Amino acid sequence: MANPRQRRKARSGGRGAKPTAPALRRLHNKQNKAPMMKGPKALQDSWDKSKTVMQNYEALGLLSSVPLASSSRGLKGKGIAGQDEDLTDSLVTGYGQIIRDAEGNVIDIILPEENEVEVEDDEGSKVEKKVEAKTAIAKKLEDISAATNKPVIRHTSNNERDWLLSMIEAYGDDTEAMAKDIKRNVWQRTKGEIGRM
Repeated sequence: MANPRQRRKARSGGRGAKPTAPALRRLHNKQNKAPMMKGPKALQDSWDKSKTVMQNYEALGLLSSVPLASSSRGLKGKGIAGQDEDLTDSLVTGYGQIIRDAEGNVIDIILPEENEVEVEDDEGSKVEKKVEAKTAIAKKLEDISAATNKPVIRHTSNNERDWLLSMIEAYGDDTEAMAKDIKRNVWQRTKGEIGRM
């Protein structure tokens, strides 16, 4: 005959108890549920859950021109000198092609020709032209980014302020000496960090 305490353990899912069918169903649904899409409302509305992340990025115009690893599988023997001369046409800006000999030594590195667009303003100085967004969602995201782009104001705590004042009393404006003081600078802040603080 079972002890009442053992019955309670079995009912509540204690040690050795098997989960019930509804509990298993809830657990299964929770595991298969896609995570919440975080980001601006414009991006959430246009995101297609049936597509992969890369497919969504490409459809929304957010994918840069980075060549994927899967696309380079077909180029297996083309790095040997003299085999493929028209690789410069297929190179992406920011990437290059390494030419090797039969032993694997590097012979040459081919970089693509950059076609930078520079516009001259009224005074004659060169100004880089802004690249326009290709899709409406990319344009919306750029507008949201421009509207919310504000500098972050750094606040110091009372303890940090007291520590900085003691360092200034000892060294003045010499941040390099402050960074080298191992007794006062217990957090090992660098010269740049102390200067920003």
